Amino acid sequence: MNTVLIPAAGRGTRIGGPTPKQYLEVAGISILARSLRNAQACDLVDAIVVATGAEELDRVRSIAEREGISKLRQVVVGGELRQDSVALALAAVTESGDDIIAVHDAVRPFASPSLFGAVISRARVSGAAIAAQLVPDTVKQVDGDRIVGTIDRSRIVLAQTPQAFRYTVLKTSIAAAMEEGWIGTDEASIVERAGYPVTFVEGSPFNIKVTRADDLIVAEAFARHFDESGAPSSTDAASPA
Repeated sequence: MNTVLIPAAGRGTRIGGPTPKQYLEVAGISILARSLRNAQACDLVDAIVVATGAEELDRVRSIAEREGISKLRQVVVGGELRQDSVALALAAVTESGDDIIAVHDAVRPFASPSLFGAVISRARVSGAAIAAQLVPDTVKQVDGDRIVGTIDRSRIVLAQTPQAFRYTVLKTSIAAAMEEGWIGTDEASIVERAGYPVTFVEGSPFNIKVTRADDLIVAEAFARHFDESGAPSSTDAASPA
């Protein structure tokens, strides 16, 4: 069983406005709906669990029903932090052992179904895998406004989601972090801290995270293109499909 957890309880304060960013529309379709569509379309995904705010439960169910998200298993109340929401969503599933749990940002609407499949497949082999983007630019180390060095970019990747883990790996790692009051920046950081190796598959430059208002401009352009010509089908997606 492969289950995708989507933490969607954030308020998106950096983007401004009264509507949480996951419910904002790009090209007439909400960001969350697009994320759900892509998870649904992956043949390796068996179930989806969304963690959202208590006041948004019906909204998520309505979106899923309208979009025909038949793999939606549950919508649960999330927590104040992303890590809390993931823990609460994980508690709602009954998987065990080598079953795979993938976590995907609600506000990454262009992670293709094939990228979900690639990350899940890699996690089945390695126990933990994430999508990550190779860095095309020269990377500088700074001290204030002063350049102090150049970092070897061949040893740097930019983490994306989905991130997938064997159930026991993610469950024990989150439990340890919560017990110690440690907050990770993503699930991979929590798993790394627990001592498990994490691998990666190449992500996509289109797999953007909508965080700020200017991200919506880029997302709108991507959405209109993909709605006309189809979502990127490869994991690296070097150019629009």
